Amino acid sequence: MRSFASLTVLKLFNLILPLLAIPYIARVVGVENYGLIAFSAATIVFFQTTVEYGFNYTAVRDVAREKDNPDKVSEILSSVITTKIFIFILCSILFIILSLTIPLFKNNLMLLLITFLLVPSTALYQEWFFQAIEEMQMIAFLSIISRLLYVLLVFLFVKAPTDYYFVPLFNALAMFLIGMASLYIIIFKYKYRIYLTSYTKVKQTLRSNFDMFLSLIAPNLYTNLSTILLTQYWGKAPTAFFDSGYKVVGLSQIVTSTVSRAFFPLLSRKISFHSLYKKINYMIAIISVLVLYFGAELFVKFMFGENYIKAIDVIKVMSITPIFVSWMNIYGTNYLVLNNKTKLLRSIIIYCSMLGLFLTIPLVYYFSYLGAAYSICAVWAIRGYTTMFYAKKNGA
Repeated sequence: MRSFASLTVLKLFNLILPLLAIPYIARVVGVENYGLIAFSAATIVFFQTTVEYGFNYTAVRDVAREKDNPDKVSEILSSVITTKIFIFILCSILFIILSLTIPLFKNNLMLLLITFLLVPSTALYQEWFFQAIEEMQMIAFLSIISRLLYVLLVFLFVKAPTDYYFVPLFNALAMFLIGMASLYIIIFKYKYRIYLTSYTKVKQTLRSNFDMFLSLIAPNLYTNLSTILLTQYWGKAPTAFFDSGYKVVGLSQIVTSTVSRAFFPLLSRKISFHSLYKKINYMIAIISVLVLYFGAELFVKFMFGENYIKAIDVIKVMSITPIFVSWMNIYGTNYLVLNNKTKLLRSIIIYCSMLGLFLTIPLVYYFSYLGAAYSICAVWAIRGYTTMFYAKKNGA
């Protein structure tokens, strides 16, 4: 229960702090530079997701089941960190190649390089571990401090449109500090050993977590790719309209995500709590739908300003998505994964993501930022319903 409370506080601060920084950033840097920040973030998310490699779920499950065996926990922890380092090296090589060959990346190379600093910081940060051992209090406190530092630095140094480079830089700095703190606490407070595992062990870890990784990277084919395509086809302003609306919808999902992640270790041991978890998730989703649709104009004017008014349509189009996301959470990661049906979930996500890819390209090309919203809504609806259908066939 303490871990749940700490995770809830952490996610609430992650909800509140953007409400302090985003209105300031959006107004100071302007629509087009905000669109560039969104483009670079969407690009680097591919690398961040690759470095995380699904460990936020699979490693949580594995450590939660072995938490009374310190040697086994150290082995899992070391394997995850070594694999993250290995993946980061490969990602760095790929990033350099892409940056030197794709014109859109070459034209924004400095911004992408700065934003890429989030990737090594992601490799360092081991939030998943504290969730697994259900000791989130210390890491929650340090995470809040790091995010407050980010907000403070933004207010101090982002003073003109040309200062937009500082936004991803300070974000990476905050992530780096909390990453280093997480390793320090693991080693010196909890006394777990961290060591580099063999290449054979790394390959084994990559294979055993591949299904979950595919499940998490595949949705980027239509979510974050939408932002990149918008920048390519329509320019920076439409990218800003879509991203600002999408961010509001994303904020609405933080509570659902918090509940899902907090319940995950518990459900991994006692699946009987799934019924309670489902009811809580549905209640949150219904409230989110109503708040998004009727509060769209208020959100945009408060968080982004009059120049982003077109984002209202994005929010209204996507206001139904909390229902679809709740299906994914209830029946996907928090049911199929826990019942060793990861390959089934992977197949659902991959097929839906391929559909999303084919939908996103023409919809974005012809309908700009609203096309991106239509694409995500359609795919989430299909993916959510399909996940629920197969979960119920497997006893949900």
